[in-house]
Amino acid sequence: MDTKTLTFNEIYKAQFDAIFNYINSKTNKSVSNFDLTQTVFERFYFNMNKYEFKTLKDTAKILFTIANNIIIDTYRKKANKPLNLDDLTEKGIEIPDNKKDVDMDVFSTFYKVINTMPETTQKILSMFFIDQYKLNDIADVLDIPVGTIKSVINRNRTTLQKAMKNLK
Repeated sequence: MDTKTLTFNEIYKAQFDAIFNYINSKTNKSVSNFDLTQTVFERFYFNMNKYEFKTLKDTAKILFTIANNIIIDTYRKKANKPLNLDDLTEKGIEIPDNKKDVDMDVFSTFYKVINTMPETTQKILSMFFIDQYKLNDIADVLDIPVGTIKSVINRNRTTLQKAMKNLK
């Protein structure tokens, strides 16, 4: 085997789960997420000679950037809209009557707050709360100091809490 294929295989094995989880947290469509993950690694493979990386941490930065760009492209092309309650009911998902209004208010508020945040903040919160990365891992992947990661998480946790309190 040539070293390019071997290197790619090592990267693929080490980073696949993290990239898939990131895409899954952003899109919530498990069927197409494998396709999107495959596209990330395909783009990486065909452009490996353009990237400068020495460690798996370096490749993670590149792969997360590619994944984020693919997610943006996907949303722009398909203009996916969140399902409404009627669509969920048609698919056989039961929603208790007493929770409909509260859940939609909470979801709507959370969605509005997250979408107003900068892209880097969204990545940090997604990696911390959804993918459950450790602070040091987030700092390494995004090349941001751990102290900055902590402050972003705490500041935005407070913002989300305030937004949720205003619902009451």
